[in-house]
Amino acid sequence: MSQHRVEQQTEQVIEVPDNLTAIPEPDTSAIQTGDTVLIIGSVCVLLKLLTELVKACKS
Repeated sequence: MSQHRVEQQTEQVIEVPDNLTAIPEPDTSAIQTGDTVLIIGSVCVLLKLLTELVKACKS
């Protein structure tokens, strides 16, 4: 029984790359938008930290 289960798993693993290669564009665009959101968020956090440091230094 265990051997049959392993064969089924290998078949599923082989099928997945075919589906991914068939539709590469939406995946890359989604990753790019996610990266830009992360970059904007990190920049906002850095600006907040810098303003807090400036306020602390002035006071």
